[in-house]
Amino acid sequence: NMVKHASVLVVANREQADEIRPYFRNTVVLPDGVDTQQFYMEKERTGDDIVAGWSGNPVRKLNGRRVKRFYEVVEPACRAAGVELKVGRNMSRDELRQMYNDVDVVLIASVTEGNPLCLFEAGACGRTVIATRVGAVPEIIEDGVDGFIIDAGLSDLQTSDLMTLRLKWCQSHPAETRIMGLRLREKILSTRTPEMTGKAFLHLLNSLIST
Repeated sequence: NMVKHASVLVVANREQADEIRPYFRNTVVLPDGVDTQQFYMEKERTGDDIVAGWSGNPVRKLNGRRVKRFYEVVEPACRAAGVELKVGRNMSRDELRQMYNDVDVVLIASVTEGNPLCLFEAGACGRTVIATRVGAVPEIIEDGVDGFIIDAGLSDLQTSDLMTLRLKWCQSHPAETRIMGLRLREKILSTRTPEMTGKAFLHLLNSLIST
C-alpha cells in the first residue's frame, strides 16, 4: 500500500532489488557512498601488530535479536585471535575517522544490512574489512582481494570461528592485509564518492521527469 502509487521504488542494494522486483517492477538501486572529505586515510599503518576496529550500536535489535552481533561474534573472535579491538560508539565523525586510522581491519558481523556505512568509511580510510555477506558488501568486497566475506546465514559460533581465522591470517600477513585495505580504498574512491552517487541520483530524477 505504501508504494503502489510510486513511479519508482529506490532500494539500497542489488539483493533488495532482486527480492522486490517480482512485486514492483520499477525498482532501482541507488548507490550509497561516503563523504571523502570527512573520511580519508590520515596515515599508513606499519609494524607487525594487527589492530581491529568496530563501529555501531551493539544492542540494536530486530525481532528481538541483536543484529550487529558485536557480543556474539566480534568480541569472541578478537579474543580468540588475540587481536586488540577498538570500538567506535557514540563518536563524532572526526573521532570515528581517527579510530579507523588507528586500526588495520574493520569488522562487520551483522545478520542484515542495507548499506553498512562503516564499510564505506573504513574503505575510504584505506582499511581492510572482514564482513558478513549482507547488503552491499558483496558488491564492494572481492573476497581475498580487498577484504574478506563470511556467509551471513551461519550461526554465531560458526561466524565467530571464521572471523577468528581471517584475523589470524591478517596477523600472519600484516603487509598483505594493509595492501588489501589500499585496494579497497581505490575502489571506494572510484565508485562511492558523493560526486558519483549524486550523479546517479540526478540521473534517476531526470529519467522520472522525462517519462
